[in-house]
Order: sequence, then C-alpha cells, then structure tokens
Amino acid sequence: MQIDPINSPHPVPWCWILAAHGAAAVASRPQTHYYRSASLRSPDQQWVAYSRICLQVTPELHTSQVSSVLMVENLSTGSLQGIQPALPLDLQWDQPLDASSAPAYVPSSSARMAGEIDLVIPISWDRKGDRLLARNFRGAFCSSFASDYALIWDSHTGAHRTLAPGNVAYEYAVLQGWSQNYPDQVLFKTAKLGDRHQHLWRVDDAGYALPSAFDEAEVLGQIIATPLEGPQAIKA
Repeated sequence: MQIDPINSPHPVPWCWILAAHGAAAVASRPQTHYYRSASLRSPDQQWVAYSRICLQVTPELHTSQVSSVLMVENLSTGSLQGIQPALPLDLQWDQPLDASSAPAYVPSSSARMAGEIDLVIPISWDRKGDRLLARNFRGAFCSSFASDYALIWDSHTGAHRTLAPGNVAYEYAVLQGWSQNYPDQVLFKTAKLGDRHQHLWRVDDAGYALPSAFDEAEVLGQIIATPLEGPQAIKA
C-alpha cells in the first residue's frame, strides 16, 4: 500500500524513499537509488510516458535529495523525449510559505539544495491523447514544505508548462487530474496546514484558479506493467 506525504490520489513512491533512507542509515554511508514509475499509455495508443527517479540518500534524511525526469515515447517512431521539471520564475520561492501567495518550497536557484524533493510522475492523458498531465511534487525533507504542481506536455509542439493555483491563498496544493467539466483545465485541492477542509479549484493554462466545488477529476490512459518498473540498481 502506497502512502503519500500530502495524501495525493496519485502517490509518489514514498515507501521506497523511506526504505532507502533506512538502508543508508544502517550502512552509515550515502547511497544512490533509482526508480522507474509505471508506464502510462495514451488513449490513442500513440504515446507512453513514465518517469525516472534518482534518490541521493544519506544517513541524515534532511541532507538527501530526490530528482526526476519525465520520459515520453512515441510508439510509432520510437523517439524518446526527456523532460526535466522546471518552474517558471513566478512560481519559485526561496522564503517560508507566504499565506498571501501561491506557495511551495522551491529553491530560487537552479542548483540542487540539500533536502530538496523534486518528483514527477505521469497521471493522465487528455481525452484526445494530445496532452499529458504529470504530477510534480516538490518539497524538502524534514520540513513542512510540500506541494503539487501540474506539468502539462503537448504532443504537437513537444513543449511543456508547469502551473499551480496562482491567485488564491493556500499552504499546499494536491493535484487531482483533468477537470471533467472543463477538460482543458486541471483540478487542484488546496488547504492550509492543519486544516481538514480542502477547497477544489479548476486552473487554466495561465494558473488562474476558479472554484469548482461540483467538479470531478478525470484520469485517462492505460497503465502498462513492465519488468523495468520499480526500484533499480543501487549505487553506493
């Protein structure tokens, strides 16, 4: 059973991360672990997406790091594109959470910081199979900084964008999927730490959020089992 730091319906491999840290603590030395997510095939059978995750873990969890790359393969041509998650400048923060802004812990520089978590996993294709929606979970070990972003990749252009609710106050966001009522938009739930009540928003490509209380998340695509899925080789 998978657990998730912010109780996402699309959990990241958190049990694997905790187990790897336990192994590094027992060994009393840093280790590098690799993980491949499940593959997600588009409804039109033209594309498949998965992610490669790298965990650089130390006996002290707060100095460990997680990075990832989203891989998209064209099943007709065999071409493969790697997408490194990156946030627009207007979504980057190097200060504690600001209740008046769209928050989440993200280093202001491009360099990796000790404790940084940058995880991306594919969760859904759109109805036409043209756009891929991936969950980009960002945070920091041993802190309260944790939130989701939506990474959207377009098969026609090969370009991608990253967005989050940008005009509402919250302390963490949880990506749900595509909006069922507005298929070109994505759904997020937001809340403040310690608050059990979550607000549901639909977010457009510009990051503008509107209440969407009676909406439901839509998740499309076929999960493909592969022998390569799951934990990979460990590098001491």
